Amino acid sequence: MDDSQVSQFYAGKNIFLTGGTGFLGKCIIEKILRSCPDVGTIYMMCRAKRGKSPEERMTDLFGQLLFDFVRTNHPERLAKVVPVIGDVLDLKLGLSAEHEALVTENANVIIHSAATIRFDEHIKDALRLNVGGTMKMVALARKTKNLISFVHVSTAYANCNLLNIEEVYYPMGKEYDPIKLMDLLDWMDEDCLLAMTETLLRDRPNTYCLTKAITEAYLFQHAMDLPLGIFRPSIIGAAWNEPAPGWIDNLNGPSGLFIAIGKGVMRILEGDVNKVADIIPIDYCVNMLLCIGWYTTIVKTKVDVPLIYTVRPGPRNPTPGYNWELLCWTSSRTKCLTMRSSGDRMSTSPLIRRS
Repeated sequence: MDDSQVSQFYAGKNIFLTGGTGFLGKCIIEKILRSCPDVGTIYMMCRAKRGKSPEERMTDLFGQLLFDFVRTNHPERLAKVVPVIGDVLDLKLGLSAEHEALVTENANVIIHSAATIRFDEHIKDALRLNVGGTMKMVALARKTKNLISFVHVSTAYANCNLLNIEEVYYPMGKEYDPIKLMDLLDWMDEDCLLAMTETLLRDRPNTYCLTKAITEAYLFQHAMDLPLGIFRPSIIGAAWNEPAPGWIDNLNGPSGLFIAIGKGVMRILEGDVNKVADIIPIDYCVNMLLCIGWYTTIVKTKVDVPLIYTVRPGPRNPTPGYNWELLCWTSSRTKCLTMRSSGDRMSTSPLIRRS
C-alpha cells in the first residue's frame, strides 16, 4: 500500500479518529502507521479509564503485539499519534478549547468509529453513545476548516429488518426523529424509556441495530453538507493476513466460540453447514475504511447524497467468509477448527491451535 493512490492520499494528511482504543480503531492506526509512512498527525480521541490517563492508555496500546512491526522497524512513526482528551458522552465531546482548536485547525480527515456495540445496551445509553456522539462529531466537523473526508462507521445490520438490503439510505418513520428522541433523554426516566424500547425496536433485534439506523437517519437529514462516506461492515473477525494471519485480541462475537472449540470446551455445535457466516476479517475492514476516506474526496462533487459502502461475505463471494464445512480434531494434543473457503482450500486459524 506504500505506493498506492490511497497511501499517497494520506501523505501529509492529518486525521482525527474516535474509538482508537477499540478493536477496529487500533487496527486503523496500525495500518496507517505501517502502510502510509508520510501521514501527518493522527489525533486520537481518548478518555481516562480504569485509573489510567489517556497518555498511559496510548502507551499501553503501542506496547501490544499488534504494533510489533511498527515498534521494531519504524518506532519514530508512533510519535505521529497524538492523544486528544475527550469523550463522546460529554458536552462538545469533552474537548478543551486547546484540543478543539487543534482538531478544527489541522484535521483533514475524520474517522468516527466510537460506539457501543453491546446488543443488550439500555436504550438511553445506546442513544447517547451512538446517536448523540455522532451529532457532536457532525458539529465538530462543521468547524473543521480543512475537512475533505468524514467516514462514519455504521453496521451492515442497521436495516436487518429488511429482506434485501442495498447500499442506500432507508428512511425511518417520524417517530424515529433523531433530535426528538435525544430530547426525550433530558426528561424521561430510564424506566419509561425501557418500557417503550420494545415499541421502538419493532422488528429490529436489539438497540445496537436500532440506534445505528437512527444515526444514519440523522446523517442523511442533517449532515448532507459534509464530505461524508458511511461504512457498513458485518461481523468483524480475526485477521486474514495483516498484521498476521488469524490475529485477534478479544473474545467478542464468534472469537469466543472459536476459542471454546479450539480448547475442547465446546465439542458439538448445532448449525447449517450450507450457510455462510457473516464474518469479515479485520484487515479487510480497515483497508475498505481507508479507501472510503480517499474515495470520498473523489466523488463528493459527483454525487447528490453520501455513498454507503458495505463489506461482508456472501454466497457469490464467500472468501474469506467462514463457510462451515468441518469441525475436526486433528489429534489428541492439537485441536483446531477447520474452515473451507470457496476455493476448497482448507485453512486453520493459528489463533486456536494449541500444542
